[in-house]
Amino acid sequence: MNALLTYAKLLKFLCHFSGAEALKLTLLRAASRLLLLQPLFLGLLLAHACAFSLGFGHDVYAFREVGHAFVSLFRLLLGDVDLAPLLQTNPYLALFLCLSLALSVYLALTSMFLAILSETYVRVRTAREHRDTPASLGALRDYASVKGEVALVAYQDLKYGIGWLRNVYRL
Repeated sequence: MNALLTYAKLLKFLCHFSGAEALKLTLLRAASRLLLLQPLFLGLLLAHACAFSLGFGHDVYAFREVGHAFVSLFRLLLGDVDLAPLLQTNPYLALFLCLSLALSVYLALTSMFLAILSETYVRVRTAREHRDTPASLGALRDYASVKGEVALVAYQDLKYGIGWLRNVYRL
């Protein structure tokens, strides 16, 4: 919980920078879709907790009940569980269940997480580009004069002129 609050404070501080504003917008817009991953993760973890509890509940104390197995599997994902008792009890089942949990969480859920974030970032970036680009040549000159970018004005004037000539040529 402390880490979550620290990240929230960090994002609040970094919002004064333009690059971090895109990160903030991306996380805010992706929050609803990322929350849909939580039941999937919890269901996956609960299914594996039931399997670990059934397979190792009588022999390994950490997996004696489904609730304890749930906590132990969460700790296993963080790398905090000793696998030696599992391997001594039933090595084949332990390898199968640990690999299936690790592959499903680290490959499937992480790829979904990254796909949601990257798609949202692309949407935020294109929305910011459309918002930031001036609609007319006069607005572009005003924008560039405020920014002090003479080269940008010359380039955009040239680009506008060539585009206008292409439209006239098509008529």
